[in-house]
Amino acid sequence: MLIANPIYDSVFKYLMQDKKSATLMLSAILQMKVIDLEFNAQEFNLETDYFSVYRVDFKATIKKKNGEQLLVLIELQKIKFSTEDIFRFRTYLGQQYMSKSNVDANNKPLPIITIYILGHYLEDYQDSPILRIKKHIIEHSTNKELKQGKSDFIELLNHDSIIIQIPALKKKKNKKDELEKLLDIFELVKKRQIDYNEKELSKTYFPILRRLHKAIQNEELQNIMTVEEDIVESIRQKESELLAKDEIIKQERKRAEQKEKELKEEKERAEQEKVFTVKKLIQRGFSIDEIIEITKIDTKFLKKHKLIS
Repeated sequence: MLIANPIYDSVFKYLMQDKKSATLMLSAILQMKVIDLEFNAQEFNLETDYFSVYRVDFKATIKKKNGEQLLVLIELQKIKFSTEDIFRFRTYLGQQYMSKSNVDANNKPLPIITIYILGHYLEDYQDSPILRIKKHIIEHSTNKELKQGKSDFIELLNHDSIIIQIPALKKKKNKKDELEKLLDIFELVKKRQIDYNEKELSKTYFPILRRLHKAIQNEELQNIMTVEEDIVESIRQKESELLAKDEIIKQERKRAEQKEKELKEEKERAEQEKVFTVKKLIQRGFSIDEIIEITKIDTKFLKKHKLIS
């Protein structure tokens, strides 16, 4: 089946604006059934250099594996390019913690789950397509993990995270996990359409494929994708220029360090030659005063190399 590539922010937005598709996608990622879903504030900006970050928030009622139902806030971010701007993501989270609208019927703050879909690797986890970061409570004196209780202080001031690394996913062959098969809808290359083999996927997720297939015929969406490609290309060009400048700076620094090393070695050789000369003159019976007069070496140098006391 031909589907639009959701690595494009515009396509991903189109997908996640469909409640059924969003519910299926989030249920698969969370590995818990999403019973009800409410769209929260969204960000999608075509006009800034942060275009590569797309963010969408949901309020969701989820059913945990033990049968318990829980109202949570889900913050999903899709990041195409590598970024060191961790403060940006901390700011997003801070906004969610501070928002008075992110509460339940009893005016109690909602637990937060963050999902990051990355178009790049995390350096030390390149072979792990999906990472799940969960809360663990450790008792200090025994170093044992304690069973999760019902403490709001712990639940509401800490949050679980899921990190999806698309490059690691694409590198993995013979995927057997259903979520990994589903996430194969993302293609990192500049490719608007993907020929996706729907036979590999459970029919449960076919609404997602149909939504992405429908996106191909959406003329307005295609126009936005064209704009997106231009902006992405501009960002890539800027990144290439910065990398080139970084490489020049790195090479210049390397040459400067090498020159400094050579000068230091030359200075050490010159000092050793002076020490050798002084020792030879001492062996021949010259006095220290005579040696200073002949070599123009000061007493500070002689003391440093223990040639005089």
